Amino acid sequence: MIMSHCHLYPGGRGEEFRDEFGIPGTPAHLVGFMKSLGFAQAVGLAPHESPPDPKELARIDTGEDGLEWLMKHPEVGVRPEAPILAGATLKPQDPRSLARLRTAYDRGVRVLKFHAIVQRCDPLDTASSRFWDLAAELGMAVIAHTGGGFWDWPADNARAEVAFELGKRHPKLKLIMAHAGCFWGVDGFETAIRACETCPHLYLETTAVLIEMGAEKWSKALARLGPSRIIYGNDYPFVTRDSVNEEVAILRSLARDQAAADLVLGGNMQRLIAE
Repeated sequence: MIMSHCHLYPGGRGEEFRDEFGIPGTPAHLVGFMKSLGFAQAVGLAPHESPPDPKELARIDTGEDGLEWLMKHPEVGVRPEAPILAGATLKPQDPRSLARLRTAYDRGVRVLKFHAIVQRCDPLDTASSRFWDLAAELGMAVIAHTGGGFWDWPADNARAEVAFELGKRHPKLKLIMAHAGCFWGVDGFETAIRACETCPHLYLETTAVLIEMGAEKWSKALARLGPSRIIYGNDYPFVTRDSVNEEVAILRSLARDQAAADLVLGGNMQRLIAE
């Protein structure tokens, strides 16, 4: 099993959250946490870089490359057997990102994270188009935040409709719709499912909305898309072992057989990274 959509950053969540694995949000803690739950690997995402705004939730200095920080840790790598598979976090509109994307690819990274709200970015503008073309050409899997947010910033660019349009404009882009279009009370589930039905390279991800949306809705999504188009993610470190166990149990109960469960719980992500 692969635990996808795991956030890692300097210092972790803080000393007050320390447990038997250390401080949540650090690479060493993630390894202990995932193994205690029966996961073989995790996709660890490099931290967002901070724009000059004190309200920013990014967790790394503006001048430091988040991927470079992440890959310094012995638990993180790009080989198939690495406990934590490294994921780069890049802003498509940033003119540095094309070079950074190529560098990440050359180092073996095959997963990207994009957050339209935190990164204050329009994924459909002209400045972003070359980035998506290159990501598609290189075969990168892109985890894109979809839905709303508790941030005090515009969220329109993170709507499921935007990811849908991005998929249509870039038909070879492997786009994973994190939060299934539903984060923070947004009702974009149906749009996200239709996007995946229309665009064969789009995927529905369960992060932070699996329990919230309920087994009945996810059962219908599985029936419409099949298990090969749904990916389990959980927004570590903002989860507990109980919540992860509950999510895994729900997915196993909905899958028609072990093979289907295996696809959702890691097989699909493994395939996207290997392609």
